[in-house]
Amino acid sequence: MTGVELVRTTVDLELLPTLDLPGLPATMPAGTLLVRFDESARDDMTLVVPVLEGPIMPAWTAIDPALMVPEAPVCPVGELTVPALYELGQSAALCFGSLPFTFGGFLPGACGVADVPVSGEPDWLNDFASGVTLYGQRVRQALGSQPPASGWVSARPAPGVSFAMCDEAVANQFHLVTAHFDDPASAACRTEMSGGGPVTVEEAAASIARCRLTMVITATEPLPNR
Repeated sequence: MTGVELVRTTVDLELLPTLDLPGLPATMPAGTLLVRFDESARDDMTLVVPVLEGPIMPAWTAIDPALMVPEAPVCPVGELTVPALYELGQSAALCFGSLPFTFGGFLPGACGVADVPVSGEPDWLNDFASGVTLYGQRVRQALGSQPPASGWVSARPAPGVSFAMCDEAVANQFHLVTAHFDDPASAACRTEMSGGGPVTVEEAAASIARCRLTMVITATEPLPNR
């Protein structure tokens, strides 16, 4: 995954005085990524991508090079599961890159669109409504209920792939999912944030990072015996 690197998994925000992420604790949780784009002109900057509940909100900040200690994620071996992907967090993108991988996941049934002020182009990589959530276990899902403790993954179906949580034909059952990260469409990603106020156009490199770290579903197949 050219230009994307896991640098640290825990970051002390007091060491990043230029970072503007109000309301976060002094220390970000394990799973935080610092993503550096070596091919960009901004080699003095690092993209901080916190792995938190809700939308990923990348932010650029200056960082002391001494803090940039490369770390390699511990990638799963053997059959891939939703809990294993959940534990990896955004590091999964560094394990698989643009290569396809498969796993079994339960698609809960839920309809409705949360009020998330993110839009952009291409719309299928930016619009919240196109996303799905997959669990590693069967659950009775109702809108607003909590996901299982074993974890979940978020993904977006590629254009032409019909796979939605509000589609009764596929929801509330297990599927064999084929997916990848670093989709070629990421190169053209441009994201806008509204937040109930004036529209802010996100820096292109941050939008590209968001899309490159997004799991994209390219094929699904029902697993009737699970």
